Amino acid sequence: MTKPYIIAEAAQGFEGNKDVSKLLVRSAAAAGADAIKFQLVYADDLAEKGYEYYDLFKSLEMPDEDWLEVRDLARKLNVDFVLDLFGPESIRLAKTIKADGVKIHSTCFFDEAFIKSVLDLGTAVYLSAGGIRFDEVEMALKKFEFRKSKNFVLMYGFQSEPTPVESNNLARIPALREKLGVKDVGFMDHSDGDGPHTTSLSAVAVGLGVRVFEKHITLDRGLQMEDYVSALGVRDFAAYVRSIRELCTAMGTASLELTEAEEKYRGRAIKRVVAKKDMQPGAVLDMDAIKLSRASNMAGAFKLEEILGRKLSAPVKKGEGIEKEMVA
Repeated sequence: MTKPYIIAEAAQGFEGNKDVSKLLVRSAAAAGADAIKFQLVYADDLAEKGYEYYDLFKSLEMPDEDWLEVRDLARKLNVDFVLDLFGPESIRLAKTIKADGVKIHSTCFFDEAFIKSVLDLGTAVYLSAGGIRFDEVEMALKKFEFRKSKNFVLMYGFQSEPTPVESNNLARIPALREKLGVKDVGFMDHSDGDGPHTTSLSAVAVGLGVRVFEKHITLDRGLQMEDYVSALGVRDFAAYVRSIRELCTAMGTASLELTEAEEKYRGRAIKRVVAKKDMQPGAVLDMDAIKLSRASNMAGAFKLEEILGRKLSAPVKKGEGIEKEMVA
């Protein structure tokens, strides 16, 4: 069974502040996440002046040295450092600080020169399929040969601040895996951080074979920091991580062979062939002599036909199980 890989999505919740960024890294580590992901925003990578959120994007920019400190902290705490990239500046920094993974956001899905530059980084790549049509995803996978990389994950899901439960269409996940021939399709969980499905949507995804999860994290939902709508506070995020890890173990193996625990249950629970009375060797084992029941000695054959009509070759007491080796 593949262990889950859980990405704590800080997104733009660091608000351009190094200290907040570090607190988010510490929070992700404390919660047990495998990775922390930030949206590496440079305004001119994303939009033109006059765009409604241009000034917000500008406020999120941080100096290289600040990002280096944040990355170093992540490595110290054994949390992978992953970045959403949006253009030349973010690619430059991702290369400079040697990010552990990068994500191609839906924003940049049709920017072919950008995608080629991202792939040249040679790191783990996450490709967002949120809001992208199937034929467009299929074409991109053929054009850029993502599937040849062992560190490629197609990420499914979209942010509708928050995304309503009925809009998730989780049944698409196995369809995407099968039709695209992609080994890993991850789930970007954007459920309401205050809603009833903070874990259940990802739990359903576990059952659909998902092992890579992206979930928003925030320092405290009450602070209403950037990108908090779908985010969980630190304690709730830790509970999410525990739940997903436990649920993944429940998926177990596809082997149809009984496990050791199942064999023990079989031995305890299933009725055995037992003696209705004390008998000596040579006794004929007809229906007056045997029956199916839980044996006093927890022994005996499971099937009547293996014993019925044969002769006993060893003494047996009433209530004891009769094994195949005890008949001739």
